[in-house]
Amino acid sequence: MRRLLIHPLVLTLTFLAGLLLTYIFAFGGDGLLARLLDEPSENIPALCLSDCPETSAFCCQTNTQETEEAAVYSALVEQMSKNDRGDLIVVQDRTVNAYSFPRAALEDNSLERLFEALQSDFPFAARETLASFRANNEQSWPIRNPFLLRTRSRLISQQEVERFSPSKPGIWWGSFYRNYRGAAGFLMLSKVGFNREMNQALVYRAFACGDTCGFGSYVCLVKEGGRWRIRSVAEQWVS
Repeated sequence: MRRLLIHPLVLTLTFLAGLLLTYIFAFGGDGLLARLLDEPSENIPALCLSDCPETSAFCCQTNTQETEEAAVYSALVEQMSKNDRGDLIVVQDRTVNAYSFPRAALEDNSLERLFEALQSDFPFAARETLASFRANNEQSWPIRNPFLLRTRSRLISQQEVERFSPSKPGIWWGSFYRNYRGAAGFLMLSKVGFNREMNQALVYRAFACGDTCGFGSYVCLVKEGGRWRIRSVAEQWVS
């Protein structure tokens, strides 16, 4: 008996749904149906997919830059000697400001002088590479792990690094090496600047390994044969 009651109900609902769809197609025109099916909402962000259609050019560019940036970071680490990097690479989980001047110092064009110095250090660097480097480093960005495929790595939080106390440096470093066994220190990286063809890159790196141990430098890389290699290094400080 129950099955005989269900069938008429299903048929009725199907009939009503058919009437509704007929009304939409017949009278909706370019209205409701077009808005629902043809016009994407401006409030819904685009999804960046691996196969990028022409309408997702921004997604393609973003994905390509992230991939190339990871390759640049890997090239920097591979260049480091085994003694420098140890058995474990520890990387700060956010990019560092590649031109860390006090805000007040920027008023006397210190930032402009920095980029004049970079143009002098890397005369072969394209202007768009320098401009991209400057624009990309106006704020700090997260670094996602892992970008190193052949090296054991871990991220150290920016907050943990900032807990370093100059008044008790040995205590902090002792804790660091206990927590990150096998590490020779930790690496800090800037965001990477690229040229339009994405075969030239500029990045800042700093490596800290103790109270008076470390270095910081700007590095220009070129992509040849599908691989990034370091072309020139401008040392900024060594401790």
